[in-house]
Amino acid sequence: MTPRRAGGIACWFAASAGAVLAGQAPERSPQLQTFRAVTSLVSVDVAVRRGHDPVRGLATKDFALTDNGVPQRLESVSAEALPIDVTLAVDTSSSVISNIDAFKVEVRRFVKMLRPTDRIRVVAFASAVVEAVRMRPAGDPLDLRGLDTTGATSLNDALFYTLLWPTGGARRHLVILLTDGVDTVSTLSAAEVALPRPDRKAMRVGPDE
Repeated sequence: MTPRRAGGIACWFAASAGAVLAGQAPERSPQLQTFRAVTSLVSVDVAVRRGHDPVRGLATKDFALTDNGVPQRLESVSAEALPIDVTLAVDTSSSVISNIDAFKVEVRRFVKMLRPTDRIRVVAFASAVVEAVRMRPAGDPLDLRGLDTTGATSLNDALFYTLLWPTGGARRHLVILLTDGVDTVSTLSAAEVALPRPDRKAMRVGPDE
């Protein structure tokens, strides 16, 4: 059974044939040929901007897509707002004592910018990494009283942990990390913290930004 590929559709052809010689078994009715076709739709995320503003009104003719140098046919182009899962990773080490209230204000301000279809969770990191608020709809109450400052800064471990969140379906995952310092106690180095998948986005907000 040999796969062939034509126009983006992989087809498998299976046929049976038997030779009947004179004087041997009587002729059988011909077997039906079986055709199987498999196709897949691949979604490609793109962002087209002019400066800081998105370019609107684009159609398939405005894009060129290749796979290993082979041009691919575009079926459609759609512009839509996809729901996102947001993880706010908040530094709660001892050095943040003077900034923790400001961090909480920023967390609440950001949550107000989310849509009803978005979700939010809060991860706190100091010497250890803990999930302070589990993933929930953005409109649910957000209790930040558990964000207490103590210990050192495991920034690399926190970033790696937050990026492991499994997104599903059409949802995207955005990680925003708030810190006032640098890593001091993580088991992972900065080089070991890699984006597990291209749909993982991370932003660092700190004194060097």
